[in-house]
Amino acid sequence: MLLPLFAIACLQTTLAAAPTPTTDGFVGLRPSNDNNAASSSNTLYLDPPLGGSVLIDGFDCKAGVASLAAWNTTLTSRVDDLSAQVDAAKALRVQLTTEVEQLRDAVLGLCQTLKQQSIDTLAAGHTGIVTAVAAQGNRLYSATNDHTIVVWDTHSPPRKVHTLSAHTDHVRCLAVDNATNRLFSGSTDGTIRVWDTAATPPALLHTLTGHTRAVISLVIHGARLYSGSWDATIGVWDVTQAPPLNLHNLTSHSGDVSALAARGNRLFSGSVDDSIRVWDLTQSPPFVLHALTNAIQNDVQSLAIHNNRLFAGDQSAIHVWDLTQSPPTHTHSLSPGRFTRDVWSLVIHDDRLYSSSSHAAVAVWDLLVDPAVSLGRLIGHDGSVLALAVHDNRLYSGSDDQTIRAWDISPC
Repeated sequence: MLLPLFAIACLQTTLAAAPTPTTDGFVGLRPSNDNNAASSSNTLYLDPPLGGSVLIDGFDCKAGVASLAAWNTTLTSRVDDLSAQVDAAKALRVQLTTEVEQLRDAVLGLCQTLKQQSIDTLAAGHTGIVTAVAAQGNRLYSATNDHTIVVWDTHSPPRKVHTLSAHTDHVRCLAVDNATNRLFSGSTDGTIRVWDTAATPPALLHTLTGHTRAVISLVIHGARLYSGSWDATIGVWDVTQAPPLNLHNLTSHSGDVSALAARGNRLFSGSVDDSIRVWDLTQSPPFVLHALTNAIQNDVQSLAIHNNRLFAGDQSAIHVWDLTQSPPTHTHSLSPGRFTRDVWSLVIHDDRLYSSSSHAAVAVWDLLVDPAVSLGRLIGHDGSVLALAVHDNRLYSGSDDQTIRAWDISPC
């Protein structure tokens, strides 16, 4: 702490004076040349040892030092008071921050609770279980085991506008090519039907017959359509041709090819042979780079890709692979109980993974953290949720309760 100037002067003068005793009990300095010694700048008077005063240029240093001590005590007290106020302000800030976070969590919780209620139910469209859904603009397509495809207008309230009939057996899978306005449908009758979605109602364009058994999975990637079948093959179709041309039938799996996903120059295929194949699409025909079998316990039923992670749903969990490694490395599995049993479908939207199961619910996962964490469940169906599709912050879920639910998945 800085001392006042008068205190510094007192100390300097006292130390420099080197006073000597006098006969009258006082301590004095050498006389000043000035006749008025009391006002001399180098005159120092000290009282006897038990009391008295020290004068410098008429200033009482002892009283000044006492004042300085009192001032220092007062200042120290004020500093302590200010420190206490600062500590109180910091504590208040922590309290307010906690309360704001609690309020934010409460608002987000209320938002999530409201969003866990379906905004629309599309019913009375089918007489069988809903096995597949696909969205395009304000149209939703749903397939069932009643051999039909229903077209819905998704403006609220949604309404059924058309029924497409061409297949002779259960319709198992759907894929929409937005670039060419075509809908592809795969069926247990072993065919793929191609529909013109620009027409009203959608018109049947072609029937593709490249498989010997049911077509149960479809994915469009660039100028190619890939189809998975009970015949354990993957059909490769050139969709720039009319009708699409069957280029290859890829063989490697020993069971039904139940799930497909593609990213860049890789195709991923999941099968009931408890494996995932990774295919190199830069070659013609594509060939297998890797076979992923670790961690998979039973039939692979669904696949999805987010950034550099591959998600695969089987009958017991959602398994995750790191795609930056070659071969991809299994990192962990998501299995929080019954809601990851029979993972029939996986879709990804805005860094969230949605997974359907046999327990009448859709699980929601946060992909911004690794491993992904559960954000809750969308509950509304009365039966297994078999199919999912997402479009414009709307999630559509198809169930064996013969209904489709629409969910608001826009950010809170």
